Amino acid sequence: MDLLAVCSSFLKRAAAKLNRHLGLGVRQTYLYRLSKPEAWSLPAATDARMKWDLLSRAQVGQLRDLGPFDVNEGLQRLDRGDRCYTVSLDGRLAHYSWVQRSASHPITEAGMSVPVANGEAWIYHCVTVDWARGRRIYPATLQRIVRDCFAEGDHTAWIYTSTQNIPSQKGILRAGFGLVATLEAVRLGSRYIPIGRRNEVRRAPAVAESARALNEIAPSIKEIAPSIKEIAPSNAVAGRRRNGQANARALRL
Repeated sequence: MDLLAVCSSFLKRAAAKLNRHLGLGVRQTYLYRLSKPEAWSLPAATDARMKWDLLSRAQVGQLRDLGPFDVNEGLQRLDRGDRCYTVSLDGRLAHYSWVQRSASHPITEAGMSVPVANGEAWIYHCVTVDWARGRRIYPATLQRIVRDCFAEGDHTAWIYTSTQNIPSQKGILRAGFGLVATLEAVRLGSRYIPIGRRNEVRRAPAVAESARALNEIAPSIKEIAPSIKEIAPSNAVAGRRRNGQANARALRL
């Protein structure tokens, strides 16, 4: 019986490895965007226990406490100018998110690389440790990154995740981002070949609520618009009459 279990485990690992290197499949990636004008309504994080820091070169190795991480790649990112925001909760490292604002950003599972335009920020490789999940650290960190980047002159923030990662999608939308596209690629082993992009429109809750509010008051605005047009000419005439009277008094003086 033990032999059967060992053989079964070995076959599963072998199958997974073959699928990873030789398998064929289609991958979909959701692409989200947040522009500076849309960020005014974002709520601020209220959990005082969260402590944000920018990762230094000497601290890169600490990211391995949250799972596998290539230290050399982390150093290369910092050398490129990327930032890594870390979050500690009650003194323990709980989360990190990377942001890139120059060069070209690879979206590996979409099989593409995107030039980072001036004024743009690409957020990527976000990890939350298991014990800290459910405390909304992720959306709070995204909001912090967006505020910092916009305060420094950026105008657009981008982020993406797989279509299977439901928790990440919820956190991104909660942070204020809106879904703009689905990127599709064919996976051939460890390679990804892009095959298309489908545009989407899915706004963040705060933005959607603002849009609903505007839609609700739009009929009222339309109703009072004729009255405003009628009042405006009479006000203009009255204004000209007052100006004329004032000029006449000035001449008499």
